Amino acid sequence: MNKTYTNIQDVSTTNLLKMLDMDRFKDNAHQKMIKDELKFRNYKSDWNNQDEHSAFQGMIDAFRGV
Repeated sequence: MNKTYTNIQDVSTTNLLKMLDMDRFKDNAHQKMIKDELKFRNYKSDWNNQDEHSAFQGMIDAFRGV
């Protein structure tokens, strides 16, 4: 990853998964941020596969880090 990102939303899902294994992102804060973003993206893509309440609650939980 040679490109500099200022917003985690700009990083592709593939690169986020790679970042989980990179040494400079091994600390707890980076790991939590990356995992929460991946969790949020997963809930967002599953929105149409769930009832509205479950999908909304899932997104809230992703923001809370649950």
